[in-house]
Amino acid sequence: MSEQRLSREVFLGITVLLCAATGCVDAGGPWAIPSGGEPLGERARPILLGTPTADYPAVGALTEHGYPFCTGTLVSKTLVLTAAHCLVDLDLAATRFVVGPDAFRPAAEFALVRAEPHPDYDPALLLHDIALLELAVEAPVPPFGLLPRLDESDVGRPLTFVGYGVTDGHRHTGLGLKRQVTVPLAALDATTFRYSELHGGTCYGDSGGPALVATEHGLRVAGVTSYGDAGCDEYAVDTRVDVYLDWLRRVGLPLVGTGTSSEDPEPAGGDPQPPGAGGGEPSGELPVVGEHEPNGSRREATRLSGPALLTGRLHQHEDVDTFRLELPREATLHLTLFVPTGLDYDLVLAGADGQELGCSQRETGQDEELSFTNPSGRPRVLYVEVYGFDGSWSAAKPYLLEARW
Repeated sequence: MSEQRLSREVFLGITVLLCAATGCVDAGGPWAIPSGGEPLGERARPILLGTPTADYPAVGALTEHGYPFCTGTLVSKTLVLTAAHCLVDLDLAATRFVVGPDAFRPAAEFALVRAEPHPDYDPALLLHDIALLELAVEAPVPPFGLLPRLDESDVGRPLTFVGYGVTDGHRHTGLGLKRQVTVPLAALDATTFRYSELHGGTCYGDSGGPALVATEHGLRVAGVTSYGDAGCDEYAVDTRVDVYLDWLRRVGLPLVGTGTSSEDPEPAGGDPQPPGAGGGEPSGELPVVGEHEPNGSRREATRLSGPALLTGRLHQHEDVDTFRLELPREATLHLTLFVPTGLDYDLVLAGADGQELGCSQRETGQDEELSFTNPSGRPRVLYVEVYGFDGSWSAAKPYLLEARW
């Protein structure tokens, strides 16, 4: 056992003792870390009653000297979302983010160059338990997007939790295998949410892993696994992602949930101008194609026969414009959405099976970009969706979408 590992386990023991002594009253909401409650990162218990999976390639393990201790999720090509308590006494040089179904035999591993826990993280109360890690190089894995909003109407909604751990909390067998389990959201607080499901859930080793929710745009990360009861059989609590979107952008996630690197340049200041008004402009000569309403679903999608410059409008807050294209084998698709000034439009790319392959969610007025390479030896059907974040729309201001390959 390394000195670093011992240090972090000592920290967890102190946390549990503090919770037992103080009740760990959560200033942010109606529940607390009860006596015996612990962060779900360091002890050897898995996602309970979960099933092994090779899916969710953006979900990986954090390892120290090859030993998995927490879970994380790629939310851009270089940024990993995890829990702040996973970073306590972190030896950055010895830690790796690894992907694949088995953390001990990873499909790929990545060195880390930066660790950013939330500045208000409270290790005693486990408040603001969220963090970002930056990889030394881009990961060739499609990242997950982030859920922009949770509210009381989401109570009862099924959440899929993914993480690494052992299958036996006493004999410590099965360590490092990726597992999943789906349970419903039980209660929502200002900065966290919980579930109370006795037939499976997160446990030690799953900290920092995602709570995924199915949306019309594919799976999105709704929460980060934080803590639960000591026995992992009563409840668990996640940090809400939507509450921390502004902070995530400030510390290096300008495109929340996209496949674009954190090194992408930000505008120098002010609102970007629409095409033709001094801001971004489509490049080169492309045929202009107008959207064909209704195109709010894949069945009704506006079809593209090749690269094009698309024009469209979001006529109301529920409006989603969908475009269908067939990307040739081994070709790379480049999408640029030129957003009108003062509006917040987002861009999503999905496969024919509904899996989200990438999304771009810059701030209000900023243009959206994403790319995707078809590695297959045959053409691939893709769907592009344009929608307004938080109901943003305008029947008067058109957007332009450049699709090149």
